[in-house]
Amino acid sequence: MAIDTLAYVKELEAAGIDRNVAEAHVKALSDHALPDIATKADLGTLKSELTIRLGGMIVVATGILLAAKFFG
Repeated sequence: MAIDTLAYVKELEAAGIDRNVAEAHVKALSDHALPDIATKADLGTLKSELTIRLGGMIVVATGILLAAKFFG
């Protein structure tokens, strides 16, 4: 995820925050909070993986039910 750190610092400065404090805040945010945010690409990958898993579980469950019906 990209963030315009300079614009962020300027916004904080405009609100009356000292530049050094604003820069420290942006650095902390970039280093600790932003790396953990899921992007749209992350969610798309997760959706695909979950769809494949769910499909696999449905196939296996159907196979087990059919085997139980015909052989049990």
